[in-house]
Amino acid sequence: MSETDQNEFIPDPYSEARPLRFDDDTPRRRIRSRYGENGLSIAGFICGLVGIIVSCNPILGGLLGLLGIVFGVIGLARVHRSGFAIASLALGIASCLLAFCYKPLTLLLAG
Repeated sequence: MSETDQNEFIPDPYSEARPLRFDDDTPRRRIRSRYGENGLSIAGFICGLVGIIVSCNPILGGLLGLLGIVFGVIGLARVHRSGFAIASLALGIASCLLAFCYKPLTLLLAG
């Protein structure tokens, strides 16, 4: 066999190149985080935590606390017994209490 005969048996990898197309029958995988469908519970946890930190400002602390409570309730409705949702509720309630009781406690303790 000559060298040209050997090249005839080697397929060209670029000869059948075609662009990838995603038709309607192409199966698509849904990318999920490791926390699943628990995004609102995590958002509520963060709102409650930041609300506690800024609770010396009653408007901002109270608003973030209320958001934490709302997101926690929605998270509990979606995923039952979620740790983030329960923590979100607890931090949201604590943030609201601290935000609305901060000024009266400060005035009471000051004098």
